[in-house]
Amino acid sequence: MVVVHPAAHWLFHLANCFLLVSYATTNILALRILLASGSVCFTLWGALVLSISIDTTVYNGIFFIINTVQALIILYNMRSIKFDPYRELVYNHFFGKDKIKLSRTEFNKLTNPNICFIRTLNTGSFVAEKGNICNQLTLLLEGELSVSRKSGNNSNDSENFYEVHTIKPLEFADSPEWQFKHGTIGPAFDVYITCLNNCKFMVWPYEPLMNLVSKEKQLGNILNAVLGRDIVQKLFSSQICVYRNCLQFQQDQDQYHRPPFQNPESYEIIPVVDYDAVATVAVDEDNSSV
Repeated sequence: MVVVHPAAHWLFHLANCFLLVSYATTNILALRILLASGSVCFTLWGALVLSISIDTTVYNGIFFIINTVQALIILYNMRSIKFDPYRELVYNHFFGKDKIKLSRTEFNKLTNPNICFIRTLNTGSFVAEKGNICNQLTLLLEGELSVSRKSGNNSNDSENFYEVHTIKPLEFADSPEWQFKHGTIGPAFDVYITCLNNCKFMVWPYEPLMNLVSKEKQLGNILNAVLGRDIVQKLFSSQICVYRNCLQFQQDQDQYHRPPFQNPESYEIIPVVDYDAVATVAVDEDNSSV
């Protein structure tokens, strides 16, 4: 009878083959499955070939349980998650194809009803007024907002408002104030944000969102990246709006100082007088009278 050395048994080689492939894979789920498979082979090898080697069997049995649980968790997180139309719209806009990578599971944490809610405001309503403290993060879903300042001191004169820029759907209304917010007291708004029509928002109150990003550091970094890009777009939009306002002001000034156009036919024709001839005639008349 041929006696097979334990190190030459097929279970031992199969287990090491699983480990070899696991070192080459870049997929975390495949890694966990391969490690669990290798642990099973080592457990059977220790129990059957080594005549129940307790240390080999126990250790590899524990490895099998750990990797199996981790693989199940990964599979659970990879499940298909469906959102309502508004959340689906936000996810595809910020984290869709060729965008910042964020799993649906992480996005579900960010838009959980315990973290954020949907809010509606009518035309003319103020989202924020000058002097208000930023205590939430607001994303516009529908409608359009006007960001304006006052050029005069009369708070009752609506004509003193001039527009800085507008906020379109899927843009944040208060990203600059939120980014500069520290602790529970944030910077006051220096502008007026008004609804140009009926608007719908996704709103994150300060404390629940900060509690989430303090636990989920990666999620907080992704949120900061999204807000940073939104601020850059606002700066660019503001520069364009300021340029247009300056250009319009210059055109108004030019039109104000330009002399009014008159039809040439409306001018009164004044005859040209030869003053030398008139003077000569006057002298001749004086001489004749003398």
